[in-house]
Amino acid sequence: MVTQIVFGTIGGLGLLIYGIQLLGDGLQQVAGERMRSLLAALTKNPLRGIAVGAVVTSIIQSSSATTVLLVGFINAGLLNLYQAVGVIMGANIGTTVTAQIIALKLTKVALPAIGIGCAMTLFSKRNLYKNIGQIILGFGLLFLGLNTMSGAVKFLRQHEAIVNFLLSLSHRPYLGVLAGILVTVTIQSSSASIGLLLSLSGSGLINLSAAIPILLGDNIGTCVTALLASIGTSVSAKRAAVAHTVFNLIGTVIVLLLLPYYMKLIQLTSGNIAHQIANAHTLFNVANTIILFPFIPLLIKLVTKLVPGEEMKSPNYLDERLLTTPVLALEQARNEIIYMGKTAEEMLDLSMHGLYNKDYNDFKKVIKKEHITDVLEKDIADYLVKISQKTINPEIARQISSFLHVINDVERIGDHAENLTKLSERLLDGKFGFSEEAMGEIDNLYKKTLLFLKDAVQAISDNDQKLAQEALSYEDDIDDMVVKYRQLHVERLNNGKCKVIQGLIFTDMLHNFEKIGDHAYNLCEAVLGIK
Repeated sequence: MVTQIVFGTIGGLGLLIYGIQLLGDGLQQVAGERMRSLLAALTKNPLRGIAVGAVVTSIIQSSSATTVLLVGFINAGLLNLYQAVGVIMGANIGTTVTAQIIALKLTKVALPAIGIGCAMTLFSKRNLYKNIGQIILGFGLLFLGLNTMSGAVKFLRQHEAIVNFLLSLSHRPYLGVLAGILVTVTIQSSSASIGLLLSLSGSGLINLSAAIPILLGDNIGTCVTALLASIGTSVSAKRAAVAHTVFNLIGTVIVLLLLPYYMKLIQLTSGNIAHQIANAHTLFNVANTIILFPFIPLLIKLVTKLVPGEEMKSPNYLDERLLTTPVLALEQARNEIIYMGKTAEEMLDLSMHGLYNKDYNDFKKVIKKEHITDVLEKDIADYLVKISQKTINPEIARQISSFLHVINDVERIGDHAENLTKLSERLLDGKFGFSEEAMGEIDNLYKKTLLFLKDAVQAISDNDQKLAQEALSYEDDIDDMVVKYRQLHVERLNNGKCKVIQGLIFTDMLHNFEKIGDHAYNLCEAVLGIK
């Protein structure tokens, strides 16, 4: 008997979880990339976010999966925390669809559905029919698993200790919440844990007053997956995962305080305990959303205090969760390249600012930023290679190749900015100083080079071919200035206005400005499609 209970429960739960997974995967395939586009195209309106969260979760069949996907979008900079909270609320509503499906107890159609779904999956030539077959197969396995569990847990009625414990949960709601959390964390699916709860209630082992607290615990337990997924992500992504948890915790506390009234309300919705549990799940998430929706700004303030920290990390935009959508991933790579380019701009600016103001702190900042550009070059290159390994069209392949050239050029610009910093530091350390004429020439060249670099990075950011074409003329200006200033430098050396050591530093600076101009020229060519 013990073997029947254990194997029946484990096997039935496995079928249920696998059925839910097949169902969700099939629905995702039928929906295509539209659900991801739906999330990515969110506006700042959290009300729309609720609708999108509900729809996407109904497709994915898992609020945890939606929240994990959401964490990826936030970490990639596609969504902010304000938008995310609305999606989280909608995800909680969307996940109740699974419970309503399970509550139907269509056990009679389980085997026919498995047969039809299996046949369509194996023998259909079109992917659409294969995916539909997978959905039907998922439904069948879901109800077969539910039926198997229900048959197994019926034997528990013969164990008085277990029956008394389950019934005692109606008098100890907080213990029921804890049980729900533990079960959901263990099996990593609130839908499956609700299925187990429905099997227990259907066998008469648990009543509504005990089931509701367990149900509340299931909602909290499902947040653990998102919390784990947020490890190593940005501060905003961590806050989104915590917001999901806080949202469910607040709702749980409200329902526990009003538990007798809430139970009476649920009893009015149906005379069948399976439908009552499913309705309790739906009403909890809908009511919780309605109650807390006006307080989204306060919720954001709360999670900001719970998860303190500044939002800055490198890389800022790359997120492997987005690799399944190459177009989206490529756009994030572009954003990271832009960030890398702006970092190189700052390095060039700081190298000269430190020289003019004799500020060694600026030199230290350049060294730190040079390390960032080195890391970014590797991270972006690795990310682009991973995109190229997906199914992509020729245009995306061309852009990947172009971006690989671009990040090399930007990294080299960072190296030359670092060289300028070291030369400036050497000049200050030796207390040599340039002549007024030499300093004026360096300043002119620096301003022209920085302007060229800024336009090149802006052209990449906006994919502006006109700006890139116009900026190309700067390269000739910089080359002409370098030639002219070298001649003037030789004249100053001959006239004794400049010493050899300053002269060497001066010519090295000219060389580095010229190289930065060359790499900025390459950036513009990349925008124009020449490389």
